Amino acid sequence: MARLASLHDIGLIAVDGVILSKEGPLDADPWRAVQVHPEAGSRIASAILHLADLAEVILHHHQRWDGQGYPLRKNPLAGEAIPLESRLMSLLDAYESMTHRTYRAPLTHQEAIDEIARCSGSQFDPQWARAFVVFLKTQKGEA
Repeated sequence: MARLASLHDIGLIAVDGVILSKEGPLDADPWRAVQVHPEAGSRIASAILHLADLAEVILHHHQRWDGQGYPLRKNPLAGEAIPLESRLMSLLDAYESMTHRTYRAPLTHQEAIDEIARCSGSQFDPQWARAFVVFLKTQKGEA
């Protein structure tokens, strides 16, 4: 999981730095450019022998439990069809993104916990979202 955490966004190398450093929300075209990063990352990983095992997981780390998310596909994965590692990375990535935002004010630890709980069953695997919320609360002495 540590390898995945450090490499899950490797595909962002394919996105223009101007887009990545933009403050504020992205317009439609730049947002579509960002949405291709899981596919680019998957291709990069599959081309490197010692990273090939991460290619499928990288591809689906922005796929939502309800089948929404990206990469956008005609028949997107949903629920348990999404690799477990991708579902877990989605939770970790979302928490990190919520609490360390550069494009708008970051959420507090509790606000991020509340958002993960709210999105359980839609964006996130409900079983792992509950477990992650418990974990996050224990990390701050709240359990």
